[in-house]
Amino acid sequence: MRFIQSIISMFLLILLMKPEITYCCTAFCLAQGNHVLVGKNLDWFVDDGIVVINQKNIFKSVFFQNSESPLQWTSKYGSVTFNQFGKEFPLGGMNEAGLVIEELSYSSSRYPPPDDRPAINELQWIQYNLDIHQTVEEVIENASMIRISRFFTSLHYFITDRSGQAAVIEYIDGNLKVYTGNRLPVPALSNNRYDNLLRYLKMHRGFGGSMEVHPGAGSQERFVLVATFLQNQQQEKIGISVNRALDLLNSVKQNDTQWQIVYDLINLSVHFRTRSDSSIREIKFLDLDFKCTTTPQFSDMKVKAEKGNQIMLESYNTSRNQELLRLVFTQLMQFGEIEEFPSKTLIKLSKYPDSCICLETH
Repeated sequence: MRFIQSIISMFLLILLMKPEITYCCTAFCLAQGNHVLVGKNLDWFVDDGIVVINQKNIFKSVFFQNSESPLQWTSKYGSVTFNQFGKEFPLGGMNEAGLVIEELSYSSSRYPPPDDRPAINELQWIQYNLDIHQTVEEVIENASMIRISRFFTSLHYFITDRSGQAAVIEYIDGNLKVYTGNRLPVPALSNNRYDNLLRYLKMHRGFGGSMEVHPGAGSQERFVLVATFLQNQQQEKIGISVNRALDLLNSVKQNDTQWQIVYDLINLSVHFRTRSDSSIREIKFLDLDFKCTTTPQFSDMKVKAEKGNQIMLESYNTSRNQELLRLVFTQLMQFGEIEEFPSKTLIKLSKYPDSCICLETH
């Protein structure tokens, strides 16, 4: 019987360890008492990016959809997001309500085929939800009402709110999969489907199996390391802090980790550092003006902090947005991630934020 179980375990291990795409990420939630923190490592070859202060009471229409009834909405909440593909197309962020959404690459994601639902691309979906929702439950309820249409890449999502509730949203063979509550025993995610990660975890000591926990670059190893850290955190009742979350991010850091981000959902602050600048920079929501009657602001991820650990904000403009997109897509082509990206589409991406309208009067 043990021999058969070993063969089955080895078969599952081989199945779960299939090759992944060339970039990775890790995300998790640390929750204890009245503290809720979310951590994220961005692991891939592009380090260019901006921190965007997104305003509320902005009317938006979905980017580049030919539908007769395009998805339209008005932002209820301001947010802070981390963007590489231009303003309005974030990799992740947090809004005023303490809702955090982060994307992670998952090459086997398959979004739904075209149907009658309004569509939105995989990155703008993040901004859309940060604009109008305040809880994980609201995001889940809305997820089946709209359709993600692939614009650039295949993703899945890690979502957390101020209550500490977390969720994973995935698209498997065109079907929406949601893990939350009892179906999300480990509030973490890497670059494989969540049920595969759980199966791999259960092969390890402390989680029902006999395998030792070993560091590694693969998504499964990183997930096991995070799960072990979270389990020890709970058993030893160690207090959580931004530094503690950064320690966990460091334990799964890779050679190509570009950004390390920690969101404090209760105190509404964001802490981050980059590969080129290890100093921890901080953004406090109390210091920000989310009114759309003011000039939009952003900060270059490569600019060093001034006055201690506070980031330096500057006025947003279309030319800077276009320059960011040019830098990012040039690198994508150099590294062979894409063959070519139409210049007309890049210009449309850079100018898209200009079509978003402030509904307040000065």
